[in-house]
Amino acid sequence: MFPSEKSGGSEFDAVTLHLQKHGLDATRAKWQNHWANPISDGEFEWLVREAKCTSIRLPIGYFTLGRDHCNGTPFEGVKDVYVNAWNAVKEFTRRARGWGIGTLIDFQ
Repeated sequence: MFPSEKSGGSEFDAVTLHLQKHGLDATRAKWQNHWANPISDGEFEWLVREAKCTSIRLPIGYFTLGRDHCNGTPFEGVKDVYVNAWNAVKEFTRRARGWGIGTLIDFQ
């Protein structure tokens, strides 16, 4: 997710650089794809059958809640990248629940 020429090590740095180099549509697509595929069904199956996992801690930032939560913050200038971020959290939670795994949403 982080370009090799990035400066800084935060998500904000990576999103900002990608936006500057590739524009909104490409940046949003890159991050939405990342959020849409955090774990495969095979990995969920392993967690349930082998690790006996019953819950997952999912750390998220305020910016994940959507554009309006970015206003007045450093993420205000990149907020359009996060327009579907909360939907990705809900989809992850739905998939985990389908495997019998609870999700603890940890706001960072």
